[in-house]
Amino acid sequence: MTYIPTIHKINPASSPSSSSSNDSPPTNYTPIYSPIEPNTLEEALSGPDSHLWQAANDKEMQSLFKNNTFNIVPRPPDQNIVSTKFVWKIKFPETTNPIYKSRFVARGFSQVPGQDFTETFAPVPRSTSIRLLLSHAAANHLHVNHFNIETAFLIADLDKVIYAEQPKGYHDPRYPPENYVLQLNKGLYGLKQSVYLWFNHMKDSITSLGFKQSDADQSMFIRQTDTDTTILGVYVDDFLVLSNSIQQIHDLESELSQFYTVRNLGPVKRFLGMDIYRPTPTGPIYLSQSTYARKILHRFGMQNCNPAKTPFPDTTQLHKRLDNEEPADETLYREMIGSIGYLPTYTRPDLAFAVSKLSQYLSNPSVLHMQATKHVLRYIKGTLDYALYYGPSSEPHPYGFCDSSHAADPDDRKSHAGHIFFFNHGGIVWESGKESVVAISSMESEYMELSEAAKEAIFLRKLSASIDIPINKPTLILTDSQSSLNHVKNNVKHARTKHIDTRFHYIREVYMANQVDLQHVPAVDQAADIFTKPLALTKHAEAIKLLKLVQFPSVSRI
Repeated sequence: MTYIPTIHKINPASSPSSSSSNDSPPTNYTPIYSPIEPNTLEEALSGPDSHLWQAANDKEMQSLFKNNTFNIVPRPPDQNIVSTKFVWKIKFPETTNPIYKSRFVARGFSQVPGQDFTETFAPVPRSTSIRLLLSHAAANHLHVNHFNIETAFLIADLDKVIYAEQPKGYHDPRYPPENYVLQLNKGLYGLKQSVYLWFNHMKDSITSLGFKQSDADQSMFIRQTDTDTTILGVYVDDFLVLSNSIQQIHDLESELSQFYTVRNLGPVKRFLGMDIYRPTPTGPIYLSQSTYARKILHRFGMQNCNPAKTPFPDTTQLHKRLDNEEPADETLYREMIGSIGYLPTYTRPDLAFAVSKLSQYLSNPSVLHMQATKHVLRYIKGTLDYALYYGPSSEPHPYGFCDSSHAADPDDRKSHAGHIFFFNHGGIVWESGKESVVAISSMESEYMELSEAAKEAIFLRKLSASIDIPINKPTLILTDSQSSLNHVKNNVKHARTKHIDTRFHYIREVYMANQVDLQHVPAVDQAADIFTKPLALTKHAEAIKLLKLVQFPSVSRI
């Protein structure tokens, strides 16, 4: 029996969101924050925006019906029935024309392992890969367009027989929900295997068009001809499409249309929460998370706070909560750190140390940790429009810095270390974190961080080679520790360092193989210093220059 949903007709003109044929970002960025995303169907259909949510629900059900996502069948005995619900999201709530989205989803936690699913893994590109693509495009004057695949999860056929509850509010009276359920044909959103099934379907389609999958990042694909090169970065149903020919991008859109409903959103302006600005179609690229940062401040009621000039005061010395220290709201603290943590994931290396440090106290935060977190939000308030910049460079090879602060943690005396690599003027990858073992000396902690930086350098080299970005000389890593350099190059002081774990000697292997080069840099020019400890105001300002952060040139301020 085919399921025929009961659709509530809504006048399209009544909804500003329904007037748009796609979900591309509006161009008018006047920030507003009034729309509220409902949690239940009752909330969605009883609030002031009920007609918009009803229209979104109807559109979703029509899409499911069009894609033959399920059939209605008698409720089978002794079978697991997956529960379902609607999920609502407002896209671009900071604009004057937000888009109301509804998804009918399966509640994956109610699936039975082995019965309802087996394989679930699907790759997504690392943030490093996304930045590398955009950096490469900016340096080589490539076009970058944003494709979106409509109802991606509803395309691939299921690999298991799965039954699910009917959608609340759309019951056909001929098939009461207590006696009838949905037999799913497609990978409904929320199912544990949906992303896995979609990715494999997409990969088969892409490779049939002549694309080769990167062996360094499975979410990246490249196709080369005698005259043109096209590179894809795939994040679930969103594609970054790079090419030296705009005609090739349009041709790819036509090719993909034989498999999917493709929306070409034009030159990329927003991707994974990043604001992307190019003054010309093939010019330099600015990456920012200004919009997202503003959302964070509003979410936690800090939009009117006094700005701070550093993430931490340089006197900050955080430690585990003591018995006599007042505990903080653990749920709120985790929400705040989780929200802030998305900023250094993509565009804000200056926040990497703060997030790494505060994340150490997620299980038992004190009011001191909460105060420090609010100080970070105040710093974000004062630096909302910091951005990465990529453009043509006279140095077409990545190079990096690494540093360590010996025994910096007062609780376990482990060192805090970090590194950053630059490519085409901007940061391409960075990391800040506590080292895994206690270092007996500063040389030892610096030596261990050199190995971590070397791993990143080798990955960059492999990733670049897989998408035809040539790196034809060793990757330079700079450190301000002369003693660690000596230990790599000359294996001196062996008696004092013979206890170091074998895995930290990786740096020697890649150095001797001429894959990385090592040089000393004065401490004043050490770009990785900001990843290891809080800095005073003057040093922090200098560190921002070393990180090469700039002001985002196209923003609407609060």
